[in-house]
Amino acid sequence: MPTNPYSALLRTPGAARFSAAAALARAPMAMVGIGIVLMVQMLTGSFAAAGRVSAVFMVAQAVSAPIIARRVDRLG
Repeated sequence: MPTNPYSALLRTPGAARFSAAAALARAPMAMVGIGIVLMVQMLTGSFAAAGRVSAVFMVAQAVSAPIIARRVDRLG
């Protein structure tokens, strides 16, 4: 039976804790899209409107993320 490459990677000292912290830190970012859909659908009654709002947010985030990352790298 072949070894799982992830288990070998996670056996590296500190890798499991680092990965767990990263997963926990990214959870809120993943939940924003779902939160937008649920809130807009509740307010408007339309899943189509909720999807459009969520899509606009995701596009805006994709466009602004590299700009913000460059600024953080430059300014610290």
